[in-house]
Amino acid sequence: MDGLPLLRPDEQVFEAMIKGWCNQQLARNLSMGYVGDQERAVRAFTRHADAMPWQWTPQHVDEWSADLRAVHGCVRSTLRNFQGSVRQFCNFLQDQAPLHQHHRLAILRRTLNDDSLPLRARVAAALVLLYAQPVTRIVRLTVDDVIDDEATVTVRLGEPPSPLPEPVADLMRAYVQSCQHLPYASSRSSQWLFPGRQPGQPMNPVSLQVHLRKIGVPPQRGRTSAIRQLVLQAPAPVIAKALGYHDKTATRLVTEAGGTWSRYAPGDHTR
Repeated sequence: MDGLPLLRPDEQVFEAMIKGWCNQQLARNLSMGYVGDQERAVRAFTRHADAMPWQWTPQHVDEWSADLRAVHGCVRSTLRNFQGSVRQFCNFLQDQAPLHQHHRLAILRRTLNDDSLPLRARVAAALVLLYAQPVTRIVRLTVDDVIDDEATVTVRLGEPPSPLPEPVADLMRAYVQSCQHLPYASSRSSQWLFPGRQPGQPMNPVSLQVHLRKIGVPPQRGRTSAIRQLVLQAPAPVIAKALGYHDKTATRLVTEAGGTWSRYAPGDHTR
């Protein structure tokens, strides 16, 4: 009922966080078993820390890890899996905070100009920060989706294919060329633009997320920031079609960015 205080609000906020995280993983086609294991690990850590996520400290993780090794006899691989679950949950929570446009552009400039960063991660970062592509869609791109006529490079994200500006075009050319020299024979013969280690399979989207975060690119926040800027620069239906977004998604993002469909839809809206 309106006006009544929430019972145990901390617990309700935590449950909402867990639910959102699990739903995100399921939306990425991860198995129920995997998602359940992730959730159980985070809940176990929360019980051990006796604190909510906004109260967690590195000391909580150190104490939990020591307890898992000394008391429960966890082997190192199991311990790393538990720690990885907590880390992914924290990454999910961080991804919910907004990313300002100037910060997105600063991250983009750094990733494009820093030749010490892995080429694969730089190309993926450009697709996230410039074209608002989710990692689940990036890993499904094929080599044939990259069209190079020697004058321009385009990527088929939707219709029509999106042109890549410099220096992104040169990075994409270099990356496609590098795919022919990967250490795994199955990857060299793969048609996936981001091949995985398993023959015939694309890269796992979670793995790509990890690569992006290692170079300082927040995938979800970067994508959201990019699409919100794009729908203010061009008609939302055009953006949705070019980037492969559903119209309903474009509608929501236009509203969040401060625009309206009437700004773009045909007809006289002044009456």
